Amino acid sequence: MAGLSRTLGIFGGFVAVVGAAFYPIYFRPLLLPEEYKKEQSINRAGIVQEDIQPADQDLTYSHFSLCAAKDSDQLDQNLPLTDDDRIS
Repeated sequence: MAGLSRTLGIFGGFVAVVGAAFYPIYFRPLLLPEEYKKEQSINRAGIVQEDIQPADQDLTYSHFSLCAAKDSDQLDQNLPLTDDDRIS
């Protein structure tokens, strides 16, 4: 019986540590949305989203394809890469 309570204590301690770590990251913003929105508006005061992520940017290509292209003209034209265009 002592082994069972020790095992439950170890797992309970692990759950408590994970819960304590996730509280300020996940649960606190869910419980206090007004405070979180106020804090985020202060943190994002000088940031324009379009400067970071343009709305007209086409995201149909893969970042892995960009690294594997032989010809940079394909990258400029946003053409899809074929198997022949990849570096072996």
